[in-house]
Amino acid sequence: KAEETTGIHFRYGDVYFLDDSNDSIQTSKILGIKHISVATGEISYEQLKAANPDYIFKDFSNVTAVLNILDRQID
Repeated sequence: KAEETTGIHFRYGDVYFLDDSNDSIQTSKILGIKHISVATGEISYEQLKAANPDYIFKDFSNVTAVLNILDRQID
């Protein structure tokens, strides 16, 4: 759908899932996409970390760090 909307071909390595749940970490692994966890919901930082996301943040206080992760993937 994203390719249809933007006209850009997205490879799985270019796609990130940003969320605050353990279920989405597992879904990302199944799909082969990167996961950025931010502990802003009911799941604690420690619980998210135990699910082994690709990247994890305690909150959005350092938005620049999240954007830098995404920026590294842009050709």
